[in-house]
Amino acid sequence: MAPSYSRGIIGVLVAALLIGMVRLWQVPPEFHKGQTDNYWPMAQGLLDGKGFSLCYPLYFPLCSGQNNASAMREPLPVVLFAGVAAITGRSLQAALVLQLIAHLAIVLLLYRWVRSFASERWALIAATVWALYPPSLQTVPQLSGDLIGTALFLAAAIATQRARDKGRADAWAVAGVLLGLAVLCRSVLIITVLPWAVLAWRSATGGQRRSRLAAAALVGCMALIVSPWVVRNAVVFHRFWPGTSMNGYNLFRNNYQVRDGQPPHYVAAIEAQEMMNALLARRIDLRG
Repeated sequence: MAPSYSRGIIGVLVAALLIGMVRLWQVPPEFHKGQTDNYWPMAQGLLDGKGFSLCYPLYFPLCSGQNNASAMREPLPVVLFAGVAAITGRSLQAALVLQLIAHLAIVLLLYRWVRSFASERWALIAATVWALYPPSLQTVPQLSGDLIGTALFLAAAIATQRARDKGRADAWAVAGVLLGLAVLCRSVLIITVLPWAVLAWRSATGGQRRSRLAAAALVGCMALIVSPWVVRNAVVFHRFWPGTSMNGYNLFRNNYQVRDGQPPHYVAAIEAQEMMNALLARRIDLRG
């Protein structure tokens, strides 16, 4: 008898839930675990009426009480964590449950996505691999935008496949909305709109006009969803910036070693702090 994959994915979901719950039990909520010390203060700041702000000297050594407007993390996860905190009396444990829910959503969405172009067997294997994937399980007990962004990105991928099959502009618009939401969790995903727009253009049937409409629906809806974040950054920082203010820091941190002749290596926090201190001593004109 062939195995029942509908029961199989339910089994994988139950296993992922149990493993995630054990993970949360083994690793109790800690403010300084992973990126929790980024996202949780920002969520608390929203509830306290301080706006989207965070003064984090590790990344921005020149920050102060008067210079703490932040774009170092994308807004959607922060808003979601703030909503959970408002409902649950600012419970960090409840916010971590949202991480577990996102992890489970990825299991199911990955299964559905792989099943759309491969067999159910491979879809079940993919879902099982994610349920046991160590980096994902390590992220569950800490606040971040990775899991929520991944779930939304997979939803956008599924919507894109449906739009390609239907060939209608409204279906491409749904894909654009989901992609925009994913970008608001992990801004690096914004580059995905380029190949997807080409896919929309080539997949649309009925002539060049329909191709243009499909691509415009995808790009336009994604841009519409991301636009409040872009406008906010332009107002606060007087710059057009669709991503996060961590880009420059990461670029400098991971590439400053190019000139020293040493073999390339991962730049950890201690080395990065020493490098930044040397930069600030050398460049007193920097304003952070």
